[in-house]
Amino acid sequence: MASTVIDGIRIEILQGQTNYNRWYRDFKSLATVKGVWEICKGTEAIMAAPERPQKPQVVREARGASELDKELARNAFKELLDEYTLGIQEYKVLLTDYDTNYKKVQTARGIIAATIDPTIRTVIQDKDPKKALKE
Repeated sequence: MASTVIDGIRIEILQGQTNYNRWYRDFKSLATVKGVWEICKGTEAIMAAPERPQKPQVVREARGASELDKELARNAFKELLDEYTLGIQEYKVLLTDYDTNYKKVQTARGIIAATIDPTIRTVIQDKDPKKALKE
């Protein structure tokens, strides 16, 4: 059977059902070493990109508004701005997590693509790694 070496680990190329068990064993070893096994088996979720918070709109003060109304408007805007700032901080944390997860998913897809015979690869090319392993 054909095989390839990735990061010093020899892995058999999946030809179909005839060598699935050997390929799976090799694949699991490589995916574990690369830190993507949890993605492949589905116990680590594939994250969606986080949505960036929208910046609050500046509202112009109405002419003739009382000082109290102006102060209330400024306080309301300050609260919106504080919420936005907090939302951006949370977004940055989520974005870092997403980037890490995205790299794992890309690594898993790369391993799958590199270790599956091209004649059967097109069937799973655009699927989630965990779904690709089940088929």
